[in-house]
Amino acid sequence: DEDDETSGRFLKVHSLDAGTVFRMSQNVHEQWASLFGTPIPGDVEMDGSSTPDFKDVEWWKPFASELDWNIARWMVNEGIGHNAFNELMAIPGV
Repeated sequence: DEDDETSGRFLKVHSLDAGTVFRMSQNVHEQWASLFGTPIPGDVEMDGSSTPDFKDVEWWKPFASELDWNIARWMVNEGIGHNAFNELMAIPGV
């Protein structure tokens, strides 16, 4: 009975570069500004200095509506399975 290392089922890769820092780059915001001279349009730096405006955000996307999102969230939180939900939706008038 061969052990795993000699059976050929594993591949060992040794790299002399492991742990080596090749370069330190700018963050995306700095890189964009250096290339285009302006901040990314509509972007907000996540440094805690501003509060995002969620007033017009449709946070339930990709669901078709907020109602659909709330129903799906309820199903998950309550442990309702797909079959049970399909049976519910098959009831006339629901």
